[in-house]
Amino acid sequence: MKYQTKRHYLALLAFAMFCLAFVFGANAQTLVHRYSFQDPAGSTNFVDSVGGANWDGSLNNQNGGNPQLTGSALVLDGQGDFAQLPAGIMSNYTQISVEFWADIDAGNPTWTRVFSFGSQNGSGQKNSGIDYCPYAGGNYQNLDALNTNGVDAYANNNSGLLGLTNVHVTVVVDPVNNTMYYYNGTTLISQLHGAPPPLSQMNDAYDLIGRSLYDIDPTLAATIHEFRIYNGALSESSVALNDTAGSSLYLTNAGTINALRFTSPVNPLTVNQTVQQSVFGDFSQVTNLNLVLYGGVTYTSGNTNVLTISTNGVVKGIGVGTTTVT
Repeated sequence: MKYQTKRHYLALLAFAMFCLAFVFGANAQTLVHRYSFQDPAGSTNFVDSVGGANWDGSLNNQNGGNPQLTGSALVLDGQGDFAQLPAGIMSNYTQISVEFWADIDAGNPTWTRVFSFGSQNGSGQKNSGIDYCPYAGGNYQNLDALNTNGVDAYANNNSGLLGLTNVHVTVVVDPVNNTMYYYNGTTLISQLHGAPPPLSQMNDAYDLIGRSLYDIDPTLAATIHEFRIYNGALSESSVALNDTAGSSLYLTNAGTINALRFTSPVNPLTVNQTVQQSVFGDFSQVTNLNLVLYGGVTYTSGNTNVLTISTNGVVKGIGVGTTTVT
């Protein structure tokens, strides 16, 4: 069944019709570990519902603090406590994605880590691995990758996460394609510096949630609702679907489409102006899914002398007139 919606404009440059078709390839990643922290309140261990019992995690308060499993979340108080996953959690990977939903306490100092996977040297400093910091100096987020030969790369942006609740972050480290980045929700928000070294050049002897591989750094104060690890680079479509589904639901398919909304934030357009269109859909499994990011939409201009539209839904005004977009 084909669904469509029409919008008519009577202005300089305009477009009117939208048709939707979905064509998807295979996912480029596999969910290998999922921690939902729904273990009985007061437990000291938490279950990996995908990887199995060999990959269950544990609470650690050897440096103080009072980590807690509440029955629905992992709560860290920033007083020295953290959680620990078994060593080797990213062994044999060439790409890795880490996804989580969390409330980041407003009082966190700089250089706490949501996660750190890697090794330390004899001085209690990071020797190799990857880690993600929600609040670095200058109000930055920072994703870092370091190999045992000292090759370092990082991706950051000046928009820290202090005080935010139920924030959804997706981290991708992809040395195969010479890139690494992270999303806040569905917004790709990081800038890469340097070339990320291969994961094979890192030794993840310590896989930590809420603690840095640098002993001097403070531990994290946060409530973590969901923590997932993927073998591979998480696709844009998966990020969009996961963001819409939320932390409690893992989906691989949106289901049957029930309704869609196609809108332009600017109308009329002027010649040479470009505008990203908004396309959202309601499905049997999720509602208000961002279809520009999720994909599966193809566009055609009714008159390319009036406007063009890119494969990701960006319209550009070419000449005066009125036409349609299909």
